[in-house]
Amino acid sequence: MTLYWMSGQIDSWKIRIALEEKQLQGYKSIMIIRSDYIDKNDNFWKDNEYGILPSLRIQDITLNGVLPALLFLETSIPSLLPEFSPEEKALVLQRAFESLKFQRICSEDLIGYFFSIDNLNPLSIDRELREKREENLFFELIRWNDYITQNSMNSIAYTSFTLADILFFPDLALAVRFGLSLDYFPQLNNYYETLSKRASIHKTWPYHWLHTTHTYNWLSNITQFSKLYEKQLESTSNISIHQNMDDNIELLTESFEETKSLI
Repeated sequence: MTLYWMSGQIDSWKIRIALEEKQLQGYKSIMIIRSDYIDKNDNFWKDNEYGILPSLRIQDITLNGVLPALLFLETSIPSLLPEFSPEEKALVLQRAFESLKFQRICSEDLIGYFFSIDNLNPLSIDRELREKREENLFFELIRWNDYITQNSMNSIAYTSFTLADILFFPDLALAVRFGLSLDYFPQLNNYYETLSKRASIHKTWPYHWLHTTHTYNWLSNITQFSKLYEKQLESTSNISIHQNMDDNIELLTESFEETKSLI
């Protein structure tokens, strides 16, 4: 088995975590700096004309991209889905594919947007677009924080580590690397701190993340939307209270009318 991967590329990290979880050590590991540096006659390009990373080779099978590789591995060596309950297995798969939305909102729409700006010139940043995408990320984090509340501190969809965590955690770690504070999201914060120490994740942590002092603050403004969120909660709570009061008044009125009819 051979894995072509790139350090710091989130999809490559996901497949390396999965291989560790399935105890498939000893495979041939080839780290790629840039695919366009690879000789066109190299085996890397066999059945991979677009140069997709990660690329997993198992005998004559080629799996390009994280989803084909993860799903093939789980089909061949089941270990990352609940074994006995179809309902729990369905929930894990649901969360696993929902994590792709988190990846889009965080890694692609926001971090990717910053990378697209020449020299991160503040004058080139569309402030309205940035704030809208930051708000989207804030409310997405609220949703995932609630998911963990419904389960355990160590998993996003089940009582133990699953495929959903492999797909979700690396994108959360990327957000933290780019300045996201999890202080406002206590369940996510505990989840992040716990899984950061998990053997499969700690062992495969992106090398240059460990050996660089460079810091980013691109996502440091996300929690500015907490007041908006709390205001919405208060508004929803007031509506609920008024609704309950209206319902109680209606019940009392009906009861009074029934009593009058009996007199």
